[in-house]
Amino acid sequence: SIRICYNDLGDFYYSHGRLTEAFKSYIKTEEYFSASEHVVQMCMKAILISVELGHNVRVLNFVSKAQGCQDPLSPIAIAKLQAVAGLARLGRKEYKLAAQEVCFTLFTDYCNHDHPSLFPFEFFCVCILIFC
Repeated sequence: SIRICYNDLGDFYYSHGRLTEAFKSYIKTEEYFSASEHVVQMCMKAILISVELGHNVRVLNFVSKAQGCQDPLSPIAIAKLQAVAGLARLGRKEYKLAAQEVCFTLFTDYCNHDHPSLFPFEFFCVCILIFC
């Protein structure tokens, strides 16, 4: 399908360090979505590129777009989106909002897993709260 071709082209550009071209290719897949899964996939790839380019506002826009999908997201996808939103907010010097995003991720991780991996998140959260 055309969507898969644009994804492959974006992957090619990304692997060769041509981030702007990769971003454009991933965004072009938007015209060919047939499932909510495709929206989340495109958003995750666009977020990856946007983080590397340092476009924090764009990161937050794609996080919102992915969270607004009609189908429910997996707990792992939710945690990834919240963590990257926290990082983007740190980049924008919105420390309190960054702490809230990361703390919510912490809480979700703790409640949804038998063996949560809290230590790195707790450390990150405490560091943010100290500097607020």
